[in-house]
Amino acid sequence: MNRLAWESAGQALWDAGPGRDVGTVRTLFETDRHVAGLLAEDGFDETLAGAVQWLQRSTESSHEPGADWRTSVLAAVWEAHRIRRVAPDDRYVAHRAYPAPRGIFAADAVLEVEGPIGARQVRFGPLGAGQPSPPGCPWVSAHLGFDVYPARYPTPYGGLRTTLADLESGHLAATVALCARRAGITTALQRCTGSDAHASFRLRFLPEGPSDPLLDKCVDTAAAGSASDLRTWLDRRSSGRSSENLVTSGPVTDEQAEAVHRALQAGLELVGEHVPDGGIRLLAHGAEPGGLDTVRVVDLGASDSGRTLRSRPRMTSSRGITFVVEPRLLAGLHGSETHRVVPFLLGWIAQWGCLAAAGIGIASRPARNHDEVEWADALGADPNAVIGYQLWLRTVPIEAQDVPWSTRGIRL
Repeated sequence: MNRLAWESAGQALWDAGPGRDVGTVRTLFETDRHVAGLLAEDGFDETLAGAVQWLQRSTESSHEPGADWRTSVLAAVWEAHRIRRVAPDDRYVAHRAYPAPRGIFAADAVLEVEGPIGARQVRFGPLGAGQPSPPGCPWVSAHLGFDVYPARYPTPYGGLRTTLADLESGHLAATVALCARRAGITTALQRCTGSDAHASFRLRFLPEGPSDPLLDKCVDTAAAGSASDLRTWLDRRSSGRSSENLVTSGPVTDEQAEAVHRALQAGLELVGEHVPDGGIRLLAHGAEPGGLDTVRVVDLGASDSGRTLRSRPRMTSSRGITFVVEPRLLAGLHGSETHRVVPFLLGWIAQWGCLAAAGIGIASRPARNHDEVEWADALGADPNAVIGYQLWLRTVPIEAQDVPWSTRGIRL
C-alpha cells in the first residue's frame, strides 16, 4: 500500500472515532446481509461471501459441501486476517484474531497461487479491508507468504521492529492454519529464504492431502473450551484493554491456565521439525492465591514439580508463560537465519495459547518488552539462553464480565 492509500485508511479510522458522524450503522449487526465486514451490494463475490459465511458459522473442521477448495482457501485467509473490532475509546483501536504491538499491523498476508499460465498473487492489505481479488485462472496449488513492514511500528521500537513483525507473522500464520482446518483444508508450515521484506516461513495449503494429526491436535486443544462458532470464537480473542496491569488483572484459575498451557505445548509439538529438543522451553509461572509473596514456575515440557522464582521481576498479571530460547541449539539447524526463524516460531506457538484463552473467555497479552537479564536471573536460566517472549493471562474485569463481547468496541 502506498503512502497516500495508507494515510487515507488512517483518516477513515480517525473519522470513525468518538464524536464523529459515521452515518447509519445498520450493517454492523444485520448478520443476514453482513459477511466479514462487506456487503453483497458492495460487489463482494457471492460465492466467496457464501464461503466466508459458512466458515464463520462452523463449529468443527469440515469441508463445505460442493465448495471449491480455492474458494475455501480465500475465505480462510480472509477470516483470519480481517479486522474484527474497533475500540475508539482505547489507545489501541483495531483488533484482529491475533495480536500486534499497539494494534499496528506490520505483517501482510500474500496468497501465491500457481496455475497453467504461471504464478499470481492475492494480497491482503494492512487494514484487512477491501475484497480480495481472486486470480483470473484456475489454481493447481497455493501457499501463503508473509510480507513484513517493520517501519510501520513507531520509531522508539528501534531495532526490535523486525523481530516484532516476525512475531506477528507467526501469530497470523497460526490463525490462518486454524481457519483453513475449519474449512476442511490441511496446511503445512514450510521454511523459505527470509529477507528484509519477507518472513522465513510460508504456509502451504494441501487440499488433497491427508489430515495432519498434530495440526488436528492443535486445533482441538485450542478449541476445547469453546462451544462457539468460529466467528464468535475469533471475535473473543483479546489482549485486554491497554490500561490493564498487575493490579487491575482479574485472577486466572488453575483450570484456565492449564487449558492455555496444553495449547502452547501442542503448538510447539507441531513445529517440532523446526525446533531441536530443548530449543524452546515453556516456563509457566503464577502467584500463589492471595498475594505475590511466592511465585511458582513450572517447565511445561518436563516432569517438573515446580520451584519458586529466585527474585521478583516485573509482572503484568499474576499468571504468565515465558518462552526461553536456546540460540545455539536453533542455530545448528537454521544457521544465519536463526534470528528471523525464532520470532516467527514463537509467534506461531503463542497464538495457539491466545486462541485457547479466547475459547475460555480470558485475555492473553503477548509481550516482548521484558527485561531479559532480570527474568533470566529470576528463572535461573542458562547463561546462554534468551528470554524470547512472554504471554500474560488475565480475566475480564468484573465490571465488564456481563458486557457482551460484541459491544467491547464496534464488532465488524
